[in-house]
Amino acid sequence: MNKSYHQHCQEEHDEAIKALREAETKTKDNISIVYEVTPARKRIISVSPSKLNATIKKLKKAKLKILSITPYNQNSHENKV
Repeated sequence: MNKSYHQHCQEEHDEAIKALREAETKTKDNISIVYEVTPARKRIISVSPSKLNATIKKLKKAKLKILSITPYNQNSHENKV
């Protein structure tokens, strides 16, 4: 594996964790996680803040790329990726 690729993945991971911390402190509502199943297929899941860390660990263990972590807005019918 290319070291620069590994560094790139680590930077993405660090950014996702930073977004996670910000989302945790800003809301007590559910949080949306957008992740990539395949390059052409993305999924959105909504989790409670208490289950957020466990969910992220499961996604990382399954080697799925997390694209965004944002507060979940139930009134919004559009979740932009």
